[in-house]
Amino acid sequence: MCEIQFVMSHNINDEEIGNFLDMLTEGSYSNSDATGLCTDNGTKWKFPNAIHRLKDKKTDHLLRDIRMNTNKFLIGHNRLATTGDEKFNKNNHPFETPNIMLVHNGIISNHMSLKGDFSLDYKEETDSAIVPYLLETYLSLPDTDIVSAIKETAESLQGSYSILLLHKPSGRTFYFKNSSTSFSFMKTITKSGKASLYGSTKDQNLLNCYDWEKDGMFNVDTLRKRAFAEPDSGIIYEITEKGLNLDEVGKFTPFTYTTTSALRPAY
Repeated sequence: MCEIQFVMSHNINDEEIGNFLDMLTEGSYSNSDATGLCTDNGTKWKFPNAIHRLKDKKTDHLLRDIRMNTNKFLIGHNRLATTGDEKFNKNNHPFETPNIMLVHNGIISNHMSLKGDFSLDYKEETDSAIVPYLLETYLSLPDTDIVSAIKETAESLQGSYSILLLHKPSGRTFYFKNSSTSFSFMKTITKSGKASLYGSTKDQNLLNCYDWEKDGMFNVDTLRKRAFAEPDSGIIYEITEKGLNLDEVGKFTPFTYTTTSALRPAY
């Protein structure tokens, strides 16, 4: 599967951006088909290649652009392609619609049936692309807010999913998953008192964010504090800048395969 990377902070700085890019680079070695990222203001970049293969000049330009367009957070994606040719950036993450920007790790097994059932017309070939278009469909219904749209979308999906999304009109950021995927968050406070929230599909990426110093035979954490959390399946979390917390804002019931699932409609 793919990997998702994340960082949020108050007035994000070069150290946090560097840590994020280190995670994105590390994830690109085993998920090398494409790399994508976006910022809190909706700016996005897509590369039909692994970020570790980018030339130095292009990497320098990317870092400059990230600094210019990021205040609060960065979302990144390392792609291991399933459906949709990665040579065409329309098939790579992040996926964007008028109200949504998101990345997905996993495989949506019923994306084609959902596309037909909801009469959706979009050009992307990747299974992940169904998610933002479903969200837009539910958001278009009367009296449906973003949390309700996430619930309805999540309960429509079959397969595996770990999803980080930005609701562009409100600037709110959400995370949700089912039990077939993994993701962890890490909150840090450095010795200087700077607080950050990181997230990654792989825990080791989080542990590598800051170095460990050597004191004789002991490894000493360079942070003053480091705390970990693993989100639960079936919970909609809002990632808040204030306090750098994950607030539970809704619940959903993930699709569960049973012996009779094959007899049910795929929607």
